Amino acid sequence: MRSAALFLLATLPLVAQVSERKWNFDLHGLPATLEGNFQGTESGNAISFDLKSDLALQKDKTQPGATIEYQGRRFGFTLSTDAQDYQGSSVITKKVELNGTTYQVGALVTSQVKLKSYDLNWTIRAFTWQQAWIGVDLGLHAWDLDMTATGTEQTTLLTKTSSEKIPVPIPQVGLSVGGKAFGDRFVSRASFHFLRYKGASYTRWQGDLRYFPLEWLGLRAFLDDESFDVPQGSIKDDLILNIKRSGAGFGVVVRF
Repeated sequence: MRSAALFLLATLPLVAQVSERKWNFDLHGLPATLEGNFQGTESGNAISFDLKSDLALQKDKTQPGATIEYQGRRFGFTLSTDAQDYQGSSVITKKVELNGTTYQVGALVTSQVKLKSYDLNWTIRAFTWQQAWIGVDLGLHAWDLDMTATGTEQTTLLTKTSSEKIPVPIPQVGLSVGGKAFGDRFVSRASFHFLRYKGASYTRWQGDLRYFPLEWLGLRAFLDDESFDVPQGSIKDDLILNIKRSGAGFGVVVRF
């Protein structure tokens, strides 16, 4: 009897530590805006256009996304994906090139962009308190851009269609902070990621707030803002790239 009591006392710290660990699964949508320009070559083919001024690209459909994450006392792990479809239609006022296909001034160009986003993040909580923490983020963020354009020349009525798939992998390095209030009814997190390489830069801000009216079920609201700046002669001698993606998302979270 005494040995059993001693065993229970010895395992209490382990039980308490396990009870603090939280798995989260959510379904969400992120209707983000997408803007920017491409100029140069990609996969050996000419590419030159602006998503807004040339293609008049706008949000079309927000595809459902999902996140699975583990948040422990000393580290956290997140795996997430989401997607957004965009469409545009415009009579172009300058020459547009996509995957080696050229659309001349005055052509009616309809375009579609499908963007899938993937996130893998590991957070090391360097400083922890009862209600808050500060950590270091390491991971990988990737875009899968699928672009299609169809242009009709007004004079000849000739129609051209071209497409381009552009994978954009981005290492993630930065800082994050988090906290909770009213027990753990409110859970918050914010992060800043920055990367600079050969004159090119990437910046990402994220904010996340969750409210759990039930211990196991909650609502999530979050912000995601990221931008690329790739000047000519930085990563590639023949490519200029500037892209910005930002939006506010909402979701439902199950905690276990």
